[in-house]
Amino acid sequence: MRTRQISSLSVLLCGAGLAVSVGVHRVSAQTGCPTPTSTGWQWPQNQTVYYDDSGLNSTEQGAVVTAFNEWNTANGSNGSGVSFFPADAAHHTTLVLTNNATAPTPSGSACSAFSSGAAAKTCATTSGTTLVSATVSYNLSGTIPNTNPPQPMYDQSDSTGFSQAIQEYTLHEVGHTMGEGDQPAGTTNTVMNQGCGTNDSGNCIPTNVTTCDKTQVSKEPAYPPPPPPSNSCNSDSDCPTSYTCGKGTCVYNPTGSSGGMVTFNARLSC
Repeated sequence: MRTRQISSLSVLLCGAGLAVSVGVHRVSAQTGCPTPTSTGWQWPQNQTVYYDDSGLNSTEQGAVVTAFNEWNTANGSNGSGVSFFPADAAHHTTLVLTNNATAPTPSGSACSAFSSGAAAKTCATTSGTTLVSATVSYNLSGTIPNTNPPQPMYDQSDSTGFSQAIQEYTLHEVGHTMGEGDQPAGTTNTVMNQGCGTNDSGNCIPTNVTTCDKTQVSKEPAYPPPPPPSNSCNSDSDCPTSYTCGKGTCVYNPTGSSGGMVTFNARLSC
């Protein structure tokens, strides 16, 4: 019998002035990838995850699809082999995206309300280090802590900014399901940074899965590299997926380049 646990992780939102100033300071100090943190659980290797976003509006759905396409591309070269596709009658839902904070996971586990400052959160049902199912929720009515008057986390009247914010926060929350933990506000080069300002107006979270994110996922114990090839090579095309040709030998390189280089129930504040 599998032991199931319920866990929740959030992306936090800082006031625009504070977060941007912290972010600028840290950009000047950081030149590589941040120190990895891990949730301690993730989807199994090579699993197809079927998601249900029927509770979102069309703008949110478009942003979610863009985020999943980013992760599908990244996961094709980071050793995980995990892919995300819409659920249908033939495929059971294992990931739900919703604006309902307390919507349960597809496995039936109860989920708690948003914590203070959370723009979005992931509620997960796990079995050991294996992620069984998850629910991602967006806090559309939330306000940014320590702002006076209170600033909204999202502004749907700005359709472009709102869509980008949903995309960024989806990239972050899906990163949790791939094993990545939160990074402190102001951390660069990763989708696991925290947001800043309404619709992340400070652009603190990237709009694409970074090389640092791909490298961290490739180092997750759940995603071991394929067996080394026995043949020699003259070019990258002679090597299997995730290998490149180096000095006549296929070398494992999940990011396709030299590259750079979650905490269970992690909570980080601004």
